[in-house]
Amino acid sequence: MKILTFVLCSFYGLQAYPQSTNFYGDILPILNKYCLNCHNTNGHGAMDLSTYNRASSYANMIYFAVNNRIMPPWKNENNDNFLHQSRMNVEEIDLIKDWIDHGLKEGEFRDIAYNNAQPDSFDLVIPMKQVFFPHYQKDFYDQVFVIELNNDSAYYVDKFRFIPGNSKIVRRCAVFIDTTSRSAELDKKDPKYGYSNNFGIAFDAFENYWFDWVPGTGVVSLPEGFYKLIPKNAKFLLKITYTNYANELPDSSVLLLRTTKKNIHQVVSRKLIYPELLNKPFEIKPNQERYFKTSFLLESTISISSILPLSQAVCTSWSIKARDPETNETTSLLEVKNWDPHWIRRYYYKNSIKLKKGTIIEASASYNNTEDNENIIMKPTRHLLHGYGSRNEVFEVYFDIAELVD
Repeated sequence: MKILTFVLCSFYGLQAYPQSTNFYGDILPILNKYCLNCHNTNGHGAMDLSTYNRASSYANMIYFAVNNRIMPPWKNENNDNFLHQSRMNVEEIDLIKDWIDHGLKEGEFRDIAYNNAQPDSFDLVIPMKQVFFPHYQKDFYDQVFVIELNNDSAYYVDKFRFIPGNSKIVRRCAVFIDTTSRSAELDKKDPKYGYSNNFGIAFDAFENYWFDWVPGTGVVSLPEGFYKLIPKNAKFLLKITYTNYANELPDSSVLLLRTTKKNIHQVVSRKLIYPELLNKPFEIKPNQERYFKTSFLLESTISISSILPLSQAVCTSWSIKARDPETNETTSLLEVKNWDPHWIRRYYYKNSIKLKKGTIIEASASYNNTEDNENIIMKPTRHLLHGYGSRNEVFEVYFDIAELVD
């Protein structure tokens, strides 16, 4: 009978599931893979899904969120070559739906730790110098923490891990490297620990977006022979985004790094797409939809290890491609069809992408400055130019690149 059932399922194109899909045997491993980094007892996700009783009580909401691909919040449509993907495949979604449709069976208890990162060797620890208590805001907000390293020689780093001090309130951390006194001056002017800034860090650092973390980002390692530089007397700037309900909850996050010898290829975060490349002014009027497209010509052969598109609430999509100079064929580097300003992230590739000299990087983004755009908080809509404040929009893409010898 089991053989007949399998044959019939295969013949009619149906999915042959276990006879009793259950929480601990089938569903919890999926939740552990995609959801529990945020949706746990101490996480910032609104629903705790770490136990059968809690997850089953949210069954209808889970069904709606995964069936409509609202959650997990992986916005990139290309999924073959990225680390820390949080996008369920069709089989996993169907298994969750089958569990909900057939009685929410519990199964035999298993204890799966949601923090499943393996211990690793990190020899450089960059902690916040004191505990920070965020104050209530209507929306997410950023605080920049300046950490002086006081290193009398350069460091070379090939492995990274950020650990939020309070996973319930920390939504993102972008790391910048400063070698001037500018960040320290801004820090002194703010009476709180760190200083506030709506977008970025208020100036161009030695290296912008040196590293980037969001929930679900595990350990990031550079390929063998590649490194990132920490220059002499560097200041680490941790720009941490807090949730809007982070009212007086403490945070003391830490960045862990593994140092290495100076290898062959230095990886740098470089802005290759920006408004000055456009053939028209970056301007979006009230109640207007705009589409911007530009390109960047590579003057040397490079390796790309990650990509970070930057926009705010008016943006609705990004498409970034590489056009081969010889065949004229394009390769998709990133495709975000439903941009969400609350899920800005750097996308790390599993395997670095080599782009030869003469390659054209093409980037396009769509913007919707009408009241139909649910991400826009301030209404009526406003006249927007390029910038980093609440009255501006952004059209930028950063890449982690290393120049290669042809």
